[in-house]
Amino acid sequence: MAQYNAKRFFSDRSFPLTVKITVYLTTLLFFASLLLVNRQEWLSLEEWRLVLYLFYLLIFINTYYCGFAPGITSAVFASLVAVTVFAPEGAGPKYFSFANQEVFPFVAKYFLLTIVANWIRKIIEQLQQQLLANKQLQIHAQRLEKLMLAGEIAAGIAHEIRNPLTVIQGYLQLIESKCKKLCNTPDSFTLLQDELKRTNQIISDFLRFSRPDKPQRTLTQLHTLLKSASSLLYGELLRKKIQLEIFPAPDMPQIHLDENQIIQVFLNLFNNSVQAMPNGGTISVYTSYDEKNESVTIRISDSGTGIAPEAMKQIFIPFYTTKENGTGLGLVITQAIVIAHGGTIQAESSAGEGTSFTISLPANTPP
Repeated sequence: MAQYNAKRFFSDRSFPLTVKITVYLTTLLFFASLLLVNRQEWLSLEEWRLVLYLFYLLIFINTYYCGFAPGITSAVFASLVAVTVFAPEGAGPKYFSFANQEVFPFVAKYFLLTIVANWIRKIIEQLQQQLLANKQLQIHAQRLEKLMLAGEIAAGIAHEIRNPLTVIQGYLQLIESKCKKLCNTPDSFTLLQDELKRTNQIISDFLRFSRPDKPQRTLTQLHTLLKSASSLLYGELLRKKIQLEIFPAPDMPQIHLDENQIIQVFLNLFNNSVQAMPNGGTISVYTSYDEKNESVTIRISDSGTGIAPEAMKQIFIPFYTTKENGTGLGLVITQAIVIAHGGTIQAESSAGEGTSFTISLPANTPP
């Protein structure tokens, strides 16, 4: 509670809270010390005027680092010191004479400086945010250029390789049918067929990555797609002793989605979870509906090995993979499908503590 109140008092600026508190308390301690010095009458009026000019710097630093509220309080304390300097016996009616009006410019400038310092800091913060946004846009533009080039290369290579693969697979099936009775190595043909299928799947992923299809939306129930995706993996889940639990939201409406693409998203995420749990585990799926923002959320969590922090930064980068036989396109395609539906996908993970993917999709998108 105390930390929450401190954050409300100090402006949300790009300085640590400990720095803000240190600067603020140091300033207040300095003002309190000067009040004590003034009671002892150690300084002359001319020396005090120099000290009052020094307050401009203190108020500026306090406002710049800590925020508007700390700046105002420091201006109040500075004004209190100024009044005690020029009116040591108190600001009574006799004090407000023409000869003793020097304190008012000091007080006015203290508060004016607080406003100016706070405005300067806001301008600097806005410029910093704009520079950061421009840098991110530049990085994003460079990444898009690389993706476009990679997509063109992938599409060309995939198209050229797929044709001879189809011929090889056809002749392999013909040889298998003729050699079944003579050869004692049927497993070899099965292995070759599986490898050809896997190669064909890799090529399909490359083509899907380079030429993504636009969603063909139909009105559907999200929970139905989750059940369809889980049923396709039923045998794999049973074999690897993995339990998949779905916790559907009771108020989930029907929304416009491309059923095949969304099922592919769920399959990709489920497969990643399965591969992260070689010794079994649990996949938990939670859905929710935000009526105010008109959006649905799907959170898929597993109890697997998790993802290392250095890998988390790159999981949505094309061709990046930590798997021995991976292409590094599964999550990229998943993200592309979600974005094409107007949604977002985020990942959270810690090594050894499992991984969670949160997908947010608009619920009011027309077909």
